[in-house]
Amino acid sequence: MKKCMVALMALMMTFSAYADSKKAIALAALPESAREIISTYFADQSVSYVTMEQDFLDVDFDVKMQNGAELEFDKKGLLKSIDMQNLSVPAQLLPELIKQYVEKNYPQAKIVKYAIDARDQEIKLDNGLELVFDKAGQFLKID
Repeated sequence: MKKCMVALMALMMTFSAYADSKKAIALAALPESAREIISTYFADQSVSYVTMEQDFLDVDFDVKMQNGAELEFDKKGLLKSIDMQNLSVPAQLLPELIKQYVEKNYPQAKIVKYAIDARDQEIKLDNGLELVFDKAGQFLKID
């Protein structure tokens, strides 16, 4: 019984170490679609660093730009989030319905953060408001 518990503990420690695996990687190691987004919308900025984080079945890539912008991509290189700090998120990276909603309802505000996940999309405006939209881009609520 004692040997079984020791083996189980060793196995759990191995999995927990793997679950929190985050390492620096070269820009060239990013998926092609992520590199295309960076070269298209951030051509005037240099990349500070790129990290890859592995959980059990998932891989995420984080990119920090010289201007402070932070981008997160999934394992296929699809954009998961972009945090521009105090700068505007490039309009071309935003869904059209979300851009239209913000232009109509908050014409003086700029979008400084955008995130998408399996359930919804969220943006943060420079005035501090956080807005939640469904997957289709329809406004749901102020968060």
